[in-house]
Amino acid sequence: MNSKNFLLRLAGTIFGLVAVFHLLRVVTDATFVIAGWSIPIWMNVLAFVATAILCVLMWRAGGRQ
Repeated sequence: MNSKNFLLRLAGTIFGLVAVFHLLRVVTDATFVIAGWSIPIWMNVLAFVATAILCVLMWRAGGRQ
């Protein structure tokens, strides 16, 4: 595996972890407040979808020879 593939897979793994944390917040319905503003759950749903897609795309790109 060359360095390009390694870095793509590393980035995909990081995006995957971020997606898991977004999903965890949606499932647990945890409250998250920034500067007095409560972040709505629907934002985490959108963020989960976006980061999960990026995770899959990075892993696919990293697997090509």
